[in-house]
Amino acid sequence: MENRKNVTELFFPLPKGSLPPAEERLVNTLRMCFDAAPYLDKDGKLDVGYKLNSKKLLINLSGLNVDDIKLDRAAKDCDLLRSAISQNPEKIKEVAKLLLSDEELSHEKLDHAYRTLSSLKLTEDSSSAASGGILFLAIVAVAVIIAVAARSCNPNDRHIEESP
Repeated sequence: MENRKNVTELFFPLPKGSLPPAEERLVNTLRMCFDAAPYLDKDGKLDVGYKLNSKKLLINLSGLNVDDIKLDRAAKDCDLLRSAISQNPEKIKEVAKLLLSDEELSHEKLDHAYRTLSSLKLTEDSSSAASGGILFLAIVAVAVIIAVAARSCNPNDRHIEESP
């Protein structure tokens, strides 16, 4: 019997140059998800390709050095994000709906989302120009989420009290 492995999704690093100002080590912590998608090729034969799944993003922190995280830049990103959310909440919701809807994600939709975020100065280029770096904020946010979620996983640690 032939050994077969069923692959339904693959995670790939971001393309080189996709976040130009970001340090390469930080860019390599992110992996975009691609789902298997059957289709008919030009000869009418069934084949499988992969298409972007915007609902999943893998963050691989194993190669990251904590000293690479610049908290002052993450704080600047918080200011940029807070400003964009308070001044343009509908545009932020529009981008989220676009990327997280069940509809197929087209290049046009991705381009529209990018242009919207760019107009709000929420791209890596804009963030770096303002002395931030949006990847720093993402990494810090993930660390906080992991710490909070992991605490609730261990029944022996429930006695730890929250700080006032």
